Amino acid sequence: MTVSHMFYNATIYDASTNFEEYKKNPNLDKTYDINDIGFKDLIQAIALGSKATFSYNPTMDELKAYIAKQEGKKAASIGELSES
Repeated sequence: MTVSHMFYNATIYDASTNFEEYKKNPNLDKTYDINDIGFKDLIQAIALGSKATFSYNPTMDELKAYIAKQEGKKAASIGELSES
């Protein structure tokens, strides 16, 4: 599902600019304010009303690789990342 408009504070906002795109290029025009209390209430309602489930079950090696990436580590092999 794609969202192109949001309605909060009795106003319709264009949501075609993705916030992740905006963070990469702040010159993009976005009409919504993520700090607005109405926006925050809308996001909370969406999150609480969602019945989405995620069935991804990563392997231990995938978890170790992800943690190493987040910590900025580079390992020659996944085996170098030991559990501690």
